[in-house]
Amino acid sequence: MARNCYVLRLGENEYKLRLTLKGQKKLKEHNPDVAVIATIIGAVEDPDDMDILLTTALNWEGNKNKIHTGEELYDEMVDNGYSGSEKFMEVVLGIAKNAGLLTEDDRVKMERATKRLIRSSMDGILDESEDEEGEESPENPPAEFRTLDG
Repeated sequence: MARNCYVLRLGENEYKLRLTLKGQKKLKEHNPDVAVIATIIGAVEDPDDMDILLTTALNWEGNKNKIHTGEELYDEMVDNGYSGSEKFMEVVLGIAKNAGLLTEDDRVKMERATKRLIRSSMDGILDESEDEEGEESPENPPAEFRTLDG
């Protein structure tokens, strides 16, 4: 029987993420006062929620994923070009859709709405920062120039 999974391809690796009912209960135990779908969507802004979501989605019965922690998967995602809330929102909404928590139509609408909200928030932050004076210095270069490779 085929399993309904969100397939995430990172370089030459493929991960199948599946949030079973058992996994949904685990998320509920982690955040008992929060709806499961809210925990999933909120994972984009909360490292603990992202870790438990990815770890849970990696570790379903019969999986063949080569890694099994959300921390490792998140780091691999970043190493493969994932950045910004919008990119991670696509993944968490894909997981929710494949878990049966969202229809495809709902997933598309939520992705569109959250992208608009994120973009609007970022534009507001950038507009505010343009009003303030401040310069980059050699001791504090722009983030895009700071990597482990130098």
